[in-house]
Amino acid sequence: MKTVNVHEAKRRRSRLVQAAAAGKEIIIVKVGKPLVKLVAAAVQGPRPLGSLAGTVTECADCWAPDPAQDALFCATRDPQIQPYDVPVVRV
Repeated sequence: MKTVNVHEAKRRRSRLVQAAAAGKEIIIVKVGKPLVKLVAAAVQGPRPLGSLAGTVTECADCWAPDPAQDALFCATRDPQIQPYDVPVVRV
């Protein structure tokens, strides 16, 4: 564990970062009191896909047409045209 003061840390920032990345711990002090511990960051691997599989559920009618939303977003001037003419595939 290496201890450096703030002024020296400003001058040698690149070297200190390289040393921390190599696994050394560096303590930056001001007037003899520790302020910061400089260490390498822990690298996380990729998250596994499908970690929530089977834990998320939805209502039976969550994909059913909602007339209130249709009036807001799918309003048409012709009453013969329906916004849900496309067949809905449920999984």
